[in-house]
Amino acid sequence: MTSAPTSLGISKSGFEVLGAEEVISDSFIEYIASIAGRFVMSVNVAKEVRYLGEVRWFNEVMSSVKYWVSELILHMSTGKYVSGLATELGYLIRRTPLSNDLSTNELIDFLAELITLWINYLGGISNCVDCASVFSKLVKLLSIDLSKSKVLKNVKDSCDAGLIIQTCLVALLVSVGGVGNANSIEN
Repeated sequence: MTSAPTSLGISKSGFEVLGAEEVISDSFIEYIASIAGRFVMSVNVAKEVRYLGEVRWFNEVMSSVKYWVSELILHMSTGKYVSGLATELGYLIRRTPLSNDLSTNELIDFLAELITLWINYLGGISNCVDCASVFSKLVKLLSIDLSKSKVLKNVKDSCDAGLIIQTCLVALLVSVGGVGNANSIEN
């Protein structure tokens, strides 16, 4: 059995044993991982350009950051909807992927675990432990204050992988300021 390594260290071989091979192809996993990798790369470039004080270029790179988040949402969406989620996240997120204290490895680890949960969700093999782990990483990554939450607490307690995945995707989108100016980026 050959594995398909990706830019985030996820390989399909680990999922074939669990039965996900009928649901998702190696090339699609690679594609999703490459989108996540481009998101991480764009975040790093945005941090550097901001550090250099290049406001015009920072705004250009932020369009790319937003575009790659929107691509993750487009391809990984589970179709779950929670009323008030985006609004609540807007108030509760205290750290963004562009925060200086957020490491590249922390972002990559979160994305790899999120993609793994998504693959397992598609294969029908997600579980509450994995859901709780991804949710916990999201809360830590974006410094979300759950004590002030109404909506997120229900998501956390749901053990619904589709809902957790969708929440993570929405949180990433909110944390980068939405999709404004994201539609102008070409591959």
